[in-house]
Amino acid sequence: MMETTTHRMRRVVDRRAIANGTKVTLQRAFNGGQLTYTAPIDVEGQTVNVQVDTGSSDLWLASKECKTDSCRGKEGNKVYLFDDSKSAETGKDFSIFYLSGSASGPVVTSPVTFGGTQVASQAYAAADQVDSQQLTNMNATGILGLALPANSVIQQDMFVGQKNPNNTIDDATKTGSLLTGLWQGAASGSRYFGVGLKRLPSDGGNGDSTLTFGGVDTAFVPALESMKWSSAVADSDEVTRKWKLYVSDLVVTVNGTQVQIPLSSTGAQIPLAILDTGAPLNYASSEFLNAMYGAWNVGPAGDGSGGYYVDCKLQMEISILVGSAIIPIHPLDANLKQSSTSGAVASNADGCIGAFQPFNSAGNQSDLPAEFVLGAPFLRSVYSAYSCDAILDNPVPGSQGGCVRPTVGLYPLYNTTDTYNQALSDFQKVRIQGQKLGDNSQIAGADDGPTGGFGTGAKIAVGVVVGLVGIVAIMVFLLLILKRRRAREEHLHGLDGGVGDQEEKDDLVHARGGSTLVGPYASEKERQEARQLAILHGHFVEDDVDPASLTPNNAGGQSTTASTSQAWDVDSAGYWEANAIRNQYRKKQQQHQDGRRSLATHGSQADTHFSSEEHELSESPSSALR
Repeated sequence: MMETTTHRMRRVVDRRAIANGTKVTLQRAFNGGQLTYTAPIDVEGQTVNVQVDTGSSDLWLASKECKTDSCRGKEGNKVYLFDDSKSAETGKDFSIFYLSGSASGPVVTSPVTFGGTQVASQAYAAADQVDSQQLTNMNATGILGLALPANSVIQQDMFVGQKNPNNTIDDATKTGSLLTGLWQGAASGSRYFGVGLKRLPSDGGNGDSTLTFGGVDTAFVPALESMKWSSAVADSDEVTRKWKLYVSDLVVTVNGTQVQIPLSSTGAQIPLAILDTGAPLNYASSEFLNAMYGAWNVGPAGDGSGGYYVDCKLQMEISILVGSAIIPIHPLDANLKQSSTSGAVASNADGCIGAFQPFNSAGNQSDLPAEFVLGAPFLRSVYSAYSCDAILDNPVPGSQGGCVRPTVGLYPLYNTTDTYNQALSDFQKVRIQGQKLGDNSQIAGADDGPTGGFGTGAKIAVGVVVGLVGIVAIMVFLLLILKRRRAREEHLHGLDGGVGDQEEKDDLVHARGGSTLVGPYASEKERQEARQLAILHGHFVEDDVDPASLTPNNAGGQSTTASTSQAWDVDSAGYWEANAIRNQYRKKQQQHQDGRRSLATHGSQADTHFSSEEHELSESPSSALR
């Protein structure tokens, strides 16, 4: 790695700018349990995914030097880390903070290709420190900032002690903004890009999310002229850094009644909103959100998060006037279902949150020059376009340097009766009737996507259940083997007077009084059980004692010699039925003995077989469990 800031690689003047109509298909992923969008980019011959972020202006990639948790991957999924060994050093360092998370590392330059257009030498950060960025869930290596060049942290560092050219910069090695390189030499009036974002297919978001340069995606908007354009609002120093517009009104509809939410609760007379594709939620102050959610009798959660949880079946109708366009928000983008993806923000037991959340749930608002951040949930209800040219003034075609008048165009997707009624119908089908409007199988991280929608807790639970089922299955299998072995062992040993007979004799000893269970002081219940056990083994007390001598216990509580049983009524039907059972049992025993003698006489081969079986069973039955 060589090269310093004293060396400037000049742009190739005959290089063509990104072609009009260039369309980049965005991939849907998850950040904080909500949808985010990524695009492929090629740097130093390595193709990686980057989150598309209109709220920041710098390109950074997590390098192989990054060892923080955000770079390590989770749940068996790896983060692809960028190899910056061939990049040129600049001697500058980079550090950026977002609403949530941060990244830092050395600033380097490399050839970068995006949308089929190569920037010969682009400045970016090879981040070796990345914190609180869900790179695993996003399947991303870094972030592509598409806000205005003047907002670039790298550019600010490059011009310390010098006059910053802000949005008129024309050297891609001096700014982290890829727009500078992509638009070098582009004709005036063509330097804009459009963004169309889709929900999950199961929520009706069928089709591609796209990023289009020098044109619009007609799957979202009929033509560029259909959009309503407004000038991006500059900061107090009159430099425009972010795609920022005024918010003039916000109305909610509750039970058919429209309620205007006072914007004064934001703390500004006319609040500002930053359009930010990288934000997974919309953000505003708690004071404003208390007023807005209060229309549905919803307050902040009492769990310390300050977030707003909502019933998944609550149909929330919100319209907001941004710039010069009224944007009705799709109900499925106002009431959000949380993905079970690891890292998801909190939600209620039903799994839903309001699309607008307080700044304190994401980070510090003090550094933001706006009262709202309108993130991906808002931008899914509108097609947005961002221009470096004075679109409002119908710029004359021709090469023009710098972003002389940044403007933002908006086209509401649900502002007609038909489209809005369709949105309401989609909500009813998905949330009330439980239908799926499309297939999520190609969306990584979706609940029914290819990576599995189970979060960490769910995966652990499934693993525990599978493990327990496996253990139980093994135990049942071993017990069956043990039972089978013991049955064979008893059968074989019973034929030759072995263990089977001995166990039977032992049981009979207990039944006849050889145990304290039927001793002189045994209870009547214990005597009855012992007698029944003896009968089951084919033995009667009468076999050893004359029935006529059997007498009940005497009054003193002492039994006679035959006191192991009560006197048996030899004339009763029960007595003869029991004798019949005994005789059948003895007949079977005799048949077994005859069979054994027959085998001993006529089957030496059988004897050999039984001998081997006995040898196999000579081990303790408990060995099967080892």
